[in-house]
Amino acid sequence: AEGRPVGDPGTFYVEPPDNEYSRANWVMGRGLDVEDDYVDAEATCRQYTGAGWEVEQGPDLIADGTAILGVSARLVWKGDRGFTASAVCRATLVDEDGAPVWEGSERVLPLWRPSELRDYPYHADVVVPTGGDPIEGGRPGEFDCETR
Repeated sequence: AEGRPVGDPGTFYVEPPDNEYSRANWVMGRGLDVEDDYVDAEATCRQYTGAGWEVEQGPDLIADGTAILGVSARLVWKGDRGFTASAVCRATLVDEDGAPVWEGSERVLPLWRPSELRDYPYHADVVVPTGGDPIEGGRPGEFDCETR
């Protein structure tokens, strides 16, 4: 506005493209008053490579009687304040000997609402459902989340 910067909307996260050919996206200004004399915008985009989601509690079984319906965990965001990134969480169930009997994954979406970004560090609950038929028997094995 009149040749001077009028504000910084801060840092926020944009989902990665669905495929390698989708590179275009948009930028959203937040917290600035709308004025007619805005003439330009400047944006800096970079891949987030800092700390991300980590398992804080769990993994725990979600069961209905003896049938296992999924594996859950509580995550904590160890990255920068003010935004989060998505993650892919992978879970396994193992038998008494430690051999895998099931494995699955689930995508965790970032927090978007400002009200969710007030209390730092951020937390999220994730469930990796077994999908299809319930699994009889097993205990939690490996559970990890990769921030993307």
